[in-house]
Amino acid sequence: LNWISEHHIVNLILEDTYPVCMNQIPKELRDLPTLVISRNNGENFSRHYSRTFIDSILTELHKLNDGVEINLFATTNPRHTHSIAKSAFMNASKGNIIHLRIFQFLHDVKIYNKKGIVIF
Repeated sequence: LNWISEHHIVNLILEDTYPVCMNQIPKELRDLPTLVISRNNGENFSRHYSRTFIDSILTELHKLNDGVEINLFATTNPRHTHSIAKSAFMNASKGNIIHLRIFQFLHDVKIYNKKGIVIF
């Protein structure tokens, strides 16, 4: 999507069990640089664990500039969510990520909420 690594606020979309469309994230965030990491080719969203998916996320997060704020939009299964939290974000505030904001998907209206939850 629209990716420029020099920005200090970026959207991170993690596609695992469902694809995420840009029109599902809040309008005010759509123009931010957006990094999309998908576990699949966009056709198979079956639920299974993939260490390759987790490693891809870690690799891309390490490439981000120091002092970055992340807006996270994810459709991950519980095992991936646990691995991502433990591997990527547990000590992230001690690295290049200064703020992590998670946006919850609202299933009834098929969009992400406008106000994310600040984790750190």
